[in-house]
Amino acid sequence: MNKLLAIILVTISVLSLAACSKQNTAPSEKLPKEESITDVSVYFPVDSGLAWIYEGTGNEYAGFTRKVIRRQDKLAQLGENNGGTQMGLVYQVTPEAVSLIYAVEEYYSDGSLLSRQPNRNEILLKAPLKPGASWQDARYKREVVSIADTITMPGGTFTSVIRIKGTPLNQTNTASLIEYYAPGVGLIAREYIISEDSQITSKLKSWNKN
Repeated sequence: MNKLLAIILVTISVLSLAACSKQNTAPSEKLPKEESITDVSVYFPVDSGLAWIYEGTGNEYAGFTRKVIRRQDKLAQLGENNGGTQMGLVYQVTPEAVSLIYAVEEYYSDGSLLSRQPNRNEILLKAPLKPGASWQDARYKREVVSIADTITMPGGTFTSVIRIKGTPLNQTNTASLIEYYAPGVGLIAREYIISEDSQITSKLKSWNKN
């Protein structure tokens, strides 16, 4: 009787383990789909009056300030000053993509650049954003590394951060680029990786709307 009971218990245990194994192996069609971001404009706010201050290491021009000068429809003019020069920049911002379309150095005026003929085609963000997605512009091949980082900067801790890696297409430029964007804030960090021992880093120190 005891021997029969032992056999029954072993049989029940084997069947239970088999059932658990079957339950833990979900069919591929029931696995959660990989998340993606379809509106990239959330990661590049360009409301008039927004301003950012970045502190830098690795180069005397790594720290810079950036502010929105004006906005018209999908175009936004920003001024950027790194202590060596002031740039006039025009970005095209849509849910599908954020692109730098015009840039001029030594521009110390607040005059409008929005009607200037584009001289750049740099796609900073492109939908859909999901890990592994990539695109290419005139300077870089860009790839989405992560869309859910939590990053601490001098200006605070940011969640749901997008990390983009840029690999230069010009063989004379060997510095890879990594940029971090936070929703509702924009660029929170930029890293130029020249070598294992040489990096130029800019980190968000503060931001506000004047």
